[in-house]
Amino acid sequence: MIVIIKEPGKPGRKEDIPNTMEALQQVVGGYVEVIRIASDMYAIVDEEGKPKGLPVNIMGMVGTVVFCGGKEEGIRFSSCPRADEMIKLL
Repeated sequence: MIVIIKEPGKPGRKEDIPNTMEALQQVVGGYVEVIRIASDMYAIVDEEGKPKGLPVNIMGMVGTVVFCGGKEEGIRFSSCPRADEMIKLL
């Protein structure tokens, strides 16, 4: 799935990663916390990012953030909607 990866202090980048929990955990560096930021978009972060002291990134989130699409029912992740627009904002 196409996601936007935003690391602290770096611009966001588009990347194609497998649509698996393991891939998301690898990118954020730990167990994932899912934050709904729009009706069709989620931010995925390390759920222990604050206790680990990870640096502040964007919108009050810490550590590496993965933006992806999804549907609320069971939180099925998908490619990031409007990825090209998101890159410009980040």
